[in-house]
Amino acid sequence: MKYTFSELVDIDKVQSLMDSYCQALGIASALIDFEGNVLVGSNWQRLCTDFHRANEQTCKMCIESDTILANRLREGEKYTFYECRNGLLDAATPIFVDGEHIINLFIGQFLLEQPDVERFRKQAAEFGFDEGP
Repeated sequence: MKYTFSELVDIDKVQSLMDSYCQALGIASALIDFEGNVLVGSNWQRLCTDFHRANEQTCKMCIESDTILANRLREGEKYTFYECRNGLLDAATPIFVDGEHIINLFIGQFLLEQPDVERFRKQAAEFGFDEGP
């Protein structure tokens, strides 16, 4: 039997739980379906929401990152990491119900080392973002 995530859970309750979880741990996460729709998302970094996802060109790079991660999961990976072309790292893992992969859990956007400030400054200039702190 094929399930969709929305058929199995109350999205509003899952959103509330994810908000609490993400705030407690200081991380960002999202549940993204196979079509790339964010069904539940929480605690996203302003760099992503206010800049990368708000700009047409950099948003395409975000979607490319999500697609690469999702494809790796479809190929059977238990989890995967990817540094997007915007310079942030994301991780993803599949969620299964009755052995069926129904949705992906994404965690990120984060850095594992000191950010390359010059890289982000150049990116800001290239895409018309404010270059200031």
